[in-house]
Parts: sequence; C-alpha cells; structure tokens
Amino acid sequence: MAVGSEEVFIILLIIILIISVVLGVYPVFSRVAKNKCILQQHTLLNAFDRMIELVKERNAPIENHSFLVMGCTECMWYDALNSQWIIKHEKEEQINKSISYNVIGVAANCFSCNDPEFDVNNDNIKEKCANMIKDHTYNFEVGSDYVKCTNCPSSPNLCDYPIPFSPRVEAVNNLKHEEPIALVSYKNNLYLFYNRTGDIYYKTSTDGKNWDPEIKLTDSARQYMKPSATVFKDDLYVTYLGMVGDWQIFSKKFNPATGWGDTVQITFSGFHQYSYLTIYKDKLYLFYKNDRIRYRICDSNCDNLANWGVEQKATDGFWHIYPSAVEYDGKLYLTYSDNVNVINDIYNQVCEDTDSNNLCDSGEWKDNSRITDSSVYFGTSQLIVYNNRLYVFYPKATSDVIYEDSKIVYRAYDGGWQKECGAAGGKIPNYADFSTATIHSGKVKLCYMTYDATDWRIVCQ
Repeated sequence: MAVGSEEVFIILLIIILIISVVLGVYPVFSRVAKNKCILQQHTLLNAFDRMIELVKERNAPIENHSFLVMGCTECMWYDALNSQWIIKHEKEEQINKSISYNVIGVAANCFSCNDPEFDVNNDNIKEKCANMIKDHTYNFEVGSDYVKCTNCPSSPNLCDYPIPFSPRVEAVNNLKHEEPIALVSYKNNLYLFYNRTGDIYYKTSTDGKNWDPEIKLTDSARQYMKPSATVFKDDLYVTYLGMVGDWQIFSKKFNPATGWGDTVQITFSGFHQYSYLTIYKDKLYLFYKNDRIRYRICDSNCDNLANWGVEQKATDGFWHIYPSAVEYDGKLYLTYSDNVNVINDIYNQVCEDTDSNNLCDSGEWKDNSRITDSSVYFGTSQLIVYNNRLYVFYPKATSDVIYEDSKIVYRAYDGGWQKECGAAGGKIPNYADFSTATIHSGKVKLCYMTYDATDWRIVCQ
C-alpha cells in the first residue's frame, strides 16, 4: 500500500521525537523544566519582584536586607554556614549573581521541581498548588519601604519594618576618641556636628555621600564636646557642653540669611553630661543629664536665655543618661539609658500635652517601659519618625570589654516595640557606637562612630 505524503510527515515527526528523547534533546520540555522553580516563585512570591524594585530604587545593597520569602523548599537550598536559604531566581541575570536572602518563612512543599506536570500554562496545577499551600503560607504586606509578615511564627531573625540604607561612606577621620555626635537635615543639606580636639566642628553634605571640608564652630576658649542639633522655626539650633568649672550647656543658632549667632550659655551650675534638642507642639525642648534627666522648654527666640522656661525633671534615676526625644502620634516619646552597669538597658516613657492639660510642660510622664534585654553597651539611643512610624536606634554588644564588638541596631514601634533589626557594625574594624539619625530627602540617614584599632572615624549610610 502506498504511503501518502501526510503519513510520511507523521512518521518523520515520530522518528524525530524518538531521537530527541533518546539524545536528551527536547527543547520544549527543557524550557518548561527550566521554569518550574520560577513558576513556583511567581505563584507564591507575587511581591518578590516588588521587593527587588524597592531596594534598587534606593540604590541599597540587596544583601543588606531581610525579606519574607514564601515558596517550595525544593526551589531553595540551605546554607548552614550562614544560616540562610539560597534562592535561584530569574532576576539572577539582572543582578549578576545568585541572590541570598534571610528567609523568614518557608511554605510547605507544594511541588517538586521534578514534577512533569508543572506547566506554566496549566491552571489545574496552579490551583492544586494554591490549595496545598494555603494553610502554610505566611502572609505579608508590602509597603513603600518595608515588607512585614502578618502571621509568621515568633523568630529572633524577624525584622519588622526594615529600613533601607545606602552604602556606608566615611565622613570624618582621624578623631582621637569617641563620643556623641549630631546629624540634622536643614534646608536641603545634612549637617554633621562632632568634637575634634576639644572644639565643635561640622561638615555639610547634600546627599550624605560627599562631604564638604569641616568648619570650626566653637572659639577654643574652653573645652567643648557632645553636640546636639535640631531645626526650630526655620533656624538651626546646636547645643553642646563647655567646661566652665564644671560642664555647662551652651547654644548657638544658625540661619543662612544671618549666619551663626552669638554663643548663649544656658546652664550655670551642676555637672552636665549630655544635652539633646527636640521639637514638641511647636516648642523647643532641651533635655540634659546632670543628677537626673531634666529639661527646659522655649517657645521662640531661643538664642535668648530669658525665653527658656523653668527646669523640669523627666526621670528619677541617678544612673539615667543619654536622653533622646521626638514627637510621635501627638505625644512626646523619651528614651534613655539606665547606666547602672556598663551593660545597660534602653527605657522609654511618654508625656502628652492636650488642650486642657500641658502635662509635658509640668513634667508629668507615664508608661515607663524597658525596650531592650540587658545587652546594650554604654552609648546613645536615637529616636526618629520615618514614614509615620517611630524608630529607636541604639548600640548593642555581646561583651562588656570596650571595643571588642558593638553594632547599631534599631526597633520599630507599632503599638509596642517590635523585634530588633541590624543597621551597622560588629567586631573591629567594623565596631560601631554613638549613632545619630535624621530624615533627609525622605530617607533615613544614619551616622555613627567607628574604630579600626588605630583611628576613630565617623561613618554614614
């Protein structure tokens, strides 16, 4: 029986398919297999690309961020050395490497990567996978700058509301010792204040990466140290300690139209260890430590000593030190270190002025609570409000041996203080302490002291 052209074509096609299978050359199936894990990630990680975009938008190193990851364990492998799950993702070529993420949650197995049914266009498979993992998926919300798990189990590695930071750069070098520094954003510039050889200096930057040459602020008439800075009624205010028998608090005001004003001495007795400026209800608050943490309030023209109100007491503890304060949700939040020992804790308390009661004006504070877990090295805490959320930065060490190790960590407040997140630091030469932070051009800028065994420096990110 003669064989028609149609039958010949079918026979040839069958022969080609047989040869392809024998030789392992089956491009269609190979393509599907290549995309199996990718499909699982597309199905389960529908916010994954958005996370990458968020990091790229901020020019931040991807490996510095912890992301919530959902997916099948067959599409990951575990790096026990670094306690990380590693994921191969189709974005790999764009990022030019395998991407490592600290995995917060991993869904239960839904499919093996060897499952031949895993077809990109197979709706039944998608539905089957969704049904298998629906009770095991960790839900999350993606905001403009954060990824938050809403039903993850408690984990010490869970970082709530992580902050994206730019790569760190050196802002100041060749300092002789470490102490508190101050960073503030004012009229499109960052101002960084610090002590060099007993005088207060400052540098400016438009982006936190490139810093102008330093400028001397004080007059060398005495020893000065520990600056603080804030912006009040369109002026930049700076306070610092000056030695006049004992350490007293001095202040200067700056405006580009008039330059730096005269130096004003605010305190005249007692031994002061630190000062901190903040704004609450359109008033300037000056917190400081002498025998207790105390404060004074100014309504306007705060370069005039007569405009500072009477002294109020904020805390009762003799060992309380390094106050930081900020307005959040209509209240004034205050943090401080309880420095009974070198290893100490960070505490928080609040006050609130209302139409009928000015409780902050009269020193009425409440809700005193401990934020940390007795593993914080002696250093400053720093409160900021970022994207309508309260954050506190503080140093943390695993040893009471000075300089052995210290890092800067932070927590977000969301009805309560959330889990700890890492910001910077570690063992020498990456030691970090005495941080200061501000919001500049909509982003968090963080600076801190660091030590490389030979030199104190200020690094910003």
